[in-house]
Amino acid sequence: MKLSRYEYGVLVFLAQRPGWLCSKEQIFENVWHEDSESSLVAIANTISRIRQKIESDK
Repeated sequence: MKLSRYEYGVLVFLAQRPGWLCSKEQIFENVWHEDSESSLVAIANTISRIRQKIESDK
């Protein structure tokens, strides 16, 4: 399984903060290193792709 740069960054960011509740804005600013109004869409799409890659098919 290959992860994109941003997929990997999101996983690392979340793994380094077990039990934390992080906002989409916090994730975007720390992984993409910029502010953007499209951050919510970018995070939702990235997390969706991660889930598709790591969740087992039912």
